[in-house]
Amino acid sequence: MKIYLIRHGETDDNKRGIYSGRRGDPPLNQDGIRQAKETLNILPDDTDLIFCSSLKRVKQTAEIINEKLKLPIIVNTDLDERDFGKLTGLTTKEAKERHNVTDTKYNYDFRPFGGEAAEDVKKRLNNFLQYIKENCPTKNILVITSAGIIRLMHFILMGATVEKIHNASIHEFDL
Repeated sequence: MKIYLIRHGETDDNKRGIYSGRRGDPPLNQDGIRQAKETLNILPDDTDLIFCSSLKRVKQTAEIINEKLKLPIIVNTDLDERDFGKLTGLTTKEAKERHNVTDTKYNYDFRPFGGEAAEDVKKRLNNFLQYIKENCPTKNILVITSAGIIRLMHFILMGATVEKIHNASIHEFDL
């Protein structure tokens, strides 16, 4: 069983370095639409199912990708990006200046800001992984999601820390 993760295309928030998370739900910008269309050229040929998060930018990317695959898209909120709480809408610089936030990639705990801790997101992602292991054991899965989920997947499955997850990039894992 293989799982391919694709990060959504670019949004204006991505371009400006703004925390969107689960609460911010910007659409793809023109570059993001172009990136999603370019992904069509490098999609794996052996995809059986498509899952995506419930966020607008992710669903837009999934719909563009599905123009080629023509598969049902299954929306799963366990794949939603982490919740930054009241940091949503701020740049990393603003979050550091206003709230002294420095680590937002690996050991983040946004509960003091009304958001999620790393363990909350890890639990959601493990729920999803357990679901596909039990219900789709012979399927190759394409997942369209956000950078934080892909970063966490690298950490959970490979023990790897990945600094940058590019928009519309593909990440392959064997389960």
